[in-house]
Amino acid sequence: IDRVTNGLENRIERTEGHIKAREEQKQQAKRKLQLLQEYTTNPEAAIELAKIYFDEWERDSAKQIYKEVIEKFPDDIDEEAYTQWLWCIKDTWTSSPEEYNYALKTIANAAERKQSIALAEGYLSSISGRDDTTILADALKMYAILAQPKAQYGNLASMAVNIATIYALIGDNKNAVEWIEKALKNGYSVWDIEDNYYYYGLSGDKKFN
Repeated sequence: IDRVTNGLENRIERTEGHIKAREEQKQQAKRKLQLLQEYTTNPEAAIELAKIYFDEWERDSAKQIYKEVIEKFPDDIDEEAYTQWLWCIKDTWTSSPEEYNYALKTIANAAERKQSIALAEGYLSSISGRDDTTILADALKMYAILAQPKAQYGNLASMAVNIATIYALIGDNKNAVEWIEKALKNGYSVWDIEDNYYYYGLSGDKKFN
């Protein structure tokens, strides 16, 4: 009898768990339907909808919603929406290089317009290892935002290394070395510089050695 009782109790518990999960799914579906009807005119609804898609691993849908709300309400949303948008693009195999570059440019423009430390950091963290001269101007603007005394930003060394890496990859050794010096002055490790394969091409530079 005890075995039968325990079995029935476990079955009831599992059934109740399934019922609760289905009810939560039902409420989530209702909320998504409501948000779909509101998101084109309500930035808060759009962000909530994009986060739901993101959490459900529907990254294509999430990145499209983020793109639409950022383009339509660029000054009415927080920095997290920009960084989540970029993450969706990086995490979706259907994303194109053009799409990624567009998002980077949009984030750089927003960071400059808002003087946003979070967006500037997000931008510089995303460009490491890219041999693209077109992003240098924006990268330098982002660093300038982070270098302001009021920013009180504590990771300038890593950001300087990101910029040095771009210069190294495009063969501009002079500027690469100058930015490595900035990184070292801000506390970056000499050992990490020596072990960075991006800088192997600088071995012939007297100042670098």
